[in-house]
Amino acid sequence: MSANTKAILISFLIFFVIFATCRLIVGRFLTIESSGVLGAISAVVAVVLSPRRSIIVKQSEKEIYLKWLFSKKMYRVK
Repeated sequence: MSANTKAILISFLIFFVIFATCRLIVGRFLTIESSGVLGAISAVVAVVLSPRRSIIVKQSEKEIYLKWLFSKKMYRVK
């Protein structure tokens, strides 16, 4: 599996976990009847908190990194 595919898969899985967790928390504490509004709120929060994929071109190869919103460290995907 290539590093790009791994980075996309990791980003999607983290997005899904954040989305599901946020949907459960928001659904528990707010009384929102519409599931569309609940899903939209959860999706916006998940997009903001999920890692961003960055491709950095070095001399010999491309390296793929994941960067979180509140972290200054970038995590390299091998």
